[in-house]
Amino acid sequence: MARPKKAEKDRRKHPRSTRYSDTELALLEQRAAAAGMDTAEFLREISLKRNFTSRPPLADAQFLLYIRGEVGRTSNNLNQLIEQLKSDNSATTIQAVQANLAQSEEINNEVLKLLRADYLEKNRRSDNKN
Repeated sequence: MARPKKAEKDRRKHPRSTRYSDTELALLEQRAAAAGMDTAEFLREISLKRNFTSRPPLADAQFLLYIRGEVGRTSNNLNQLIEQLKSDNSATTIQAVQANLAQSEEINNEVLKLLRADYLEKNRRSDNKN
């Protein structure tokens, strides 16, 4: 006797292909076996029924890159002002501009830390999925 046909809405007609390294595939198969499922069933189960924390939007990283560029341009302008002021021998103004330049460098370093942390977090999440 043949198996009863599934309703049209329940038929799985959209295959997906994912590439795995040997290590990743072995881990996937091991986890599926431990769950008592084949790999396809295991992947469907974890991808469709689990709650996931959404990633922060990429716009945040793009915004940080934009800010970093603006800080870089501002720092460049300050450097040019310092060179011009040195020729005028205005010690007070030079100190103020140098303080602003140091502050720009500090902001730039903080933005870089945020970008690196975001990158590392994305890689860590990617590693944890495997």
